[in-house]
Amino acid sequence: MANIKNLAIAEAVVSSEHVETRKSFFSTSYIYIPTQSKLKATVLDYSADNGILLQRLLQQPAEKVKEEIASKGKPQSTQLGNIRAEIVYAADKQFLAVQVFRFADFKYHPSGELSMFEGEEAAVYAELF
Repeated sequence: MANIKNLAIAEAVVSSEHVETRKSFFSTSYIYIPTQSKLKATVLDYSADNGILLQRLLQQPAEKVKEEIASKGKPQSTQLGNIRAEIVYAADKQFLAVQVFRFADFKYHPSGELSMFEGEEAAVYAELF
């Protein structure tokens, strides 16, 4: 489990109008406002083939993604890969933010846009992870 504020996508996610920051004496938590669900973060690595498949699926409509998962399964993450996905999601799966990065020149570079999904659409895309 990754800490949201340590992710490259943190600033974009936290500045969303649907995300609230709650600070306490010992910690900071982030809440998806419409459902009052706590946000969590994770980072997954993928092989080149599975990373390309993930990027392609994130650009398709939710219905097509649902069909693809049912027929072929979801892209499998690995322990160490040259493609990385930073993922922030609500515990109730009604919010999802994901960006894919590619390792080159000894660091990760964005390989596409930050994608944010809400509601039923977010639940469909969350099945990828």
